[in-house]
This record gives sequence, C-alpha cells and structure tokens, in this order.
Amino acid sequence: MKKGINFSLYILGISMGLVAAGCGLVCILKCCGLMFRAWVKIAFFVIMVLLGIALTGGIIYILAKVFLLPQKEKRKRTIQKVLAAGGIVVTLIGTVVLGFIVLFVSAFAYEPEHVIEKYGQKMVAYVDSFLDVGVTYHEYKNFLVCGYDEIGYEWYGDGGYDPFTGDPVPEPKNYKFYDTQGNIIAQSERQWGSAQESD
Repeated sequence: MKKGINFSLYILGISMGLVAAGCGLVCILKCCGLMFRAWVKIAFFVIMVLLGIALTGGIIYILAKVFLLPQKEKRKRTIQKVLAAGGIVVTLIGTVVLGFIVLFVSAFAYEPEHVIEKYGQKMVAYVDSFLDVGVTYHEYKNFLVCGYDEIGYEWYGDGGYDPFTGDPVPEPKNYKFYDTQGNIIAQSERQWGSAQESD
C-alpha cells in the first residue's frame, strides 16, 4: 500500500506542477502578446488525461490493498471491505463521468488550426464551427506559438464545417483583416451586423 500512496502522491505532484507551469507560461506569453499553438494545448491535454488515469489507478490500488488488509474483528473487517469497495466504485464512476464531461467539452471547444498566407502575411487560422462558421486569424510566429491578438476574422454563415477542407474553399460572407500594426488592410463591403442578420 505504501508504494501505491507514494506513486499517487508522485503523480499528483507532477500534475500540479505541470498545471502551475502551464498557467505561468500562458500568462507570460500573453504579456508578450503570444499564445501557444493548438497542438501544444492538445499535447498538454493528452498528458494531463494520462496522468489522471495513472492517478486513478493509484487510488484504486490503495483501496484494493485496504480491502485485502487482515482484520481480526468481523465487524471492523466488514466495514473496512464495504468502505474500500465503495471507494473503488465511486472512483471508477467519478472517473467515467468526468471523462465524458471532458470529452463533451473538448468536442465543442476544439478549433481546427491551419497555417495559411493571406495579404502577404503568414497567419494561423482557427475555425469555430459550433453554431455558425467563423475563422479567427493570428500572426504566425513559429511551430510553438502565434500572436495573441486577432489580425483577421471571417464569417461564413451557418454550417458546422471547416471551410479550409472544402474544394474549392468557399468565399466568406464577411471578413476583416489587419496588419501587424493594427491598420485595416482588407474588409468586406457589408457591415458586420447587417450581413449576419440578413443571412
């Protein structure tokens, strides 16, 4: 049981350390006008899920050892086994429920990423297609980070698709782009509000 406790504490420590480091790096990057690229966020998410599974395994291991601990008194042995078995069931159910919640939220929060070039600028495009299709553009920096501020936006209307996977790529109903100094370099003729309301 001691090994299980040490393992669980080790995994918990690593998880808390990664979360603290991740939050710190995000804040530092934001202060510098940067943010992590999507693949970095996905990799961090996968690592945290794996650590969560490992922590769950450690907790179940501890509870299983408690369940098997010898106990002279029958009453105490019964209480011990009931509590340990109940803890295992609650841990498993909680893990499954939390897993479904995380998957559900991730499915709606996921924004496909594309590196493209528009108006002479290399940009990172993020597609949000939950209710309607919108694309936000950020300045490309490198494979790890991109600019935090938006330098462009396109709206494609209703759908729920990734416009960059189409052949040919559909034309946006509304768009607006800036250079790195914040000056408008391109925009649609129709205003944002009227375009979205009439479509």
